Amino acid sequence: DFEIRISAAAISRPQAGNIARWSDGATKEFEGIIVSVTPYRVGAPTNGQPDVWHYRCHAIDYTFLLDRILVKKNYAAQLASAMFTDIINVFTTGFTSHVHGGPTPTISEVPLDHVYVSEALTQIARASGWYWYVDFDRNVHFHASEDSVAPIGDIDLDTETRIFSFEGPSETVEQIKNRVFLKD
Repeated sequence: DFEIRISAAAISRPQAGNIARWSDGATKEFEGIIVSVTPYRVGAPTNGQPDVWHYRCHAIDYTFLLDRILVKKNYAAQLASAMFTDIINVFTTGFTSHVHGGPTPTISEVPLDHVYVSEALTQIARASGWYWYVDFDRNVHFHASEDSVAPIGDIDLDTETRIFSFEGPSETVEQIKNRVFLKD
């Protein structure tokens, strides 16, 4: 969610369906669709000062646009990437698919009966052990889960020094009470 303050006709007011984009100049921090706009007036024109409006906007990522069409198709056993790419090409507009991490596994039949595109992709990802996401340029990525491993390979917690910066756990007897109370 975000708010915009606009004086008079300085810029056009945001509208549901517009693209919301944040960047630091070189890197996109967010890009998606404004799904709702609530205007409220904070200042009426006085003494030559223009109207001042605030617009409370709610924006979500491009997954919202993926789900405009329902998928109704039965996929026979085949490579997960073939199903993934077919869904993006047939049931979406303005999106591209990218498969990363080598050949995908062959998965059994996947019947899709009027499900959102995001649900269909999730079913394929779960069946194959892969995962998917939509980036800010409307590219839908399909990744092998093994590509997202921790940056440290094998960890021996008894000798590992890269992740622990202390000698060991400290011990204390503070706030410990060892008494027995008998009630009649």
